[in-house]
Amino acid sequence: MLPWFVYFYTKTSLYKAWVNSIQRPSGQPNINKEEFKSFRISLPPIDVQRTLVAEMQWRRADAQRLRQEAETEWEAAKTRFERQLLGEEA
Repeated sequence: MLPWFVYFYTKTSLYKAWVNSIQRPSGQPNINKEEFKSFRISLPPIDVQRTLVAEMQWRRADAQRLRQEAETEWEAAKTRFERQLLGEEA
């Protein structure tokens, strides 16, 4: 089992639904190690894991790039807005 496969699996709705069904309500809901050991992960063949992990890593990097581009555009738009308010830009 690839560590990154497990990581991405814990980001799925399947995992989150399991956590919600098993955690004990308290001040800070949690799961103990025995409960966590009961979790059954669907384990495809290693070549499928590699393919899925590669795609998820690519998509994650692409999402980060898009977030950065959006932040840069947002900052530029705010600067233009401020300059227009101050009459510095037509």
